[in-house]
Amino acid sequence: MACVAGDYRSVIIGASGGRARHHALAYRHQRRAKLVAVSARTADKRDELADAFGIATRYDDYREMLARERPDVVHVNTPPDARLELLGQIAAAGVPAAIIEKPIAIDGPDCAALAAFARSSPLRVAVNHQLHYHAPRRRLQRLVADGAIGTVRFIDASTGMNAAYQGTHALQSVFAFAGGEQPAAVLGQASGADGLQPSPRNHFAPDDLLAAIDFEGGLRAVLRCGAGAPRLTEAPPDAREAVWGHKRITVYGERGHVTWTMWSWETLLHGRLERGAHDYWEHDAPAESALVDSVLDWIESARSLREPKYAQRKAERETAHDGNRSTGFPGRQTAADQGAEADHPLALAKATAQYAVLLAAYRSAIERRPLALPADDESPAIDALRAALSPAAAPS
Repeated sequence: MACVAGDYRSVIIGASGGRARHHALAYRHQRRAKLVAVSARTADKRDELADAFGIATRYDDYREMLARERPDVVHVNTPPDARLELLGQIAAAGVPAAIIEKPIAIDGPDCAALAAFARSSPLRVAVNHQLHYHAPRRRLQRLVADGAIGTVRFIDASTGMNAAYQGTHALQSVFAFAGGEQPAAVLGQASGADGLQPSPRNHFAPDDLLAAIDFEGGLRAVLRCGAGAPRLTEAPPDAREAVWGHKRITVYGERGHVTWTMWSWETLLHGRLERGAHDYWEHDAPAESALVDSVLDWIESARSLREPKYAQRKAERETAHDGNRSTGFPGRQTAADQGAEADHPLALAKATAQYAVLLAAYRSAIERRPLALPADDESPAIDALRAALSPAAAPS
């Protein structure tokens, strides 16, 4: 039996900010799941989102929503200080999966607590790094994974916004292209404390970060986030002037390279240089939908072990999409593409390990020395970084 539209039920917790809208936009491209309810403490924000996307059922209390709606997927659009409690409640309600916003954590202690949750909870949690599913970037990821540029030697990634707002996107892309290589050490440098001041969102990061990451196999990567990061001259005028429009990554191999930016791509393969343009927003909502699909595949990979109907549905869907997998520009990735039977590329366990690298870069900047990875230090880093970078701490 083919998968029927709306088989799965999804809900959103939190309606503030632009990210809630992007979660909802995914369902304009979804055939397997439907968005059935939204919960938020701020009624006007909740109703604005619900009206825009035709969501009839609305709640003030997310616990009531979980009990009544019995969702398969919960989108968590809240500041990071609320994540752990919310995930605990979602797991207790028997929900199979959640998609949470980034940054996942604030500091060392809550990152460690989330890592422990990921190890112990049956709840499958993916982080909303939708860029992993942008079609132009997926094409480049496939080329690199297939060995088109040879062994990867160096990765250069950057974002115009600071490490809390966009840096985790770039760091995830580094690990996606690194192909399973494990980080061995990080050397960090940071400046500017404006982004470390208290705010309702609790998105704390230095204004400018430079992190050099050494991997065990000899691969090296550089991550630059914030004021000093490169600006993309090919961006459209509104994005060129905005701080958000400058995410990019270049991956260098022994035989060539690939580059993805929000607005363009480039490949050097077999001595031939090719470039092209794309519209970031054209790909963003379909990428959000593809992320939802991957989480549904993740759910089904567990259910198929227990319930034959899910195994049959999964096999039929993978057969239907098999043609896409043979091309250089694949369609929606299936569970088989992602190895979701064992894990997920955006799983919380992976995300906490990556965030720990970012925290280690902060500690490296404070201590002025490279730090070995994985870092066992779960102590707070943000307060110390704020103190080190504040104007009062600057030498006279």
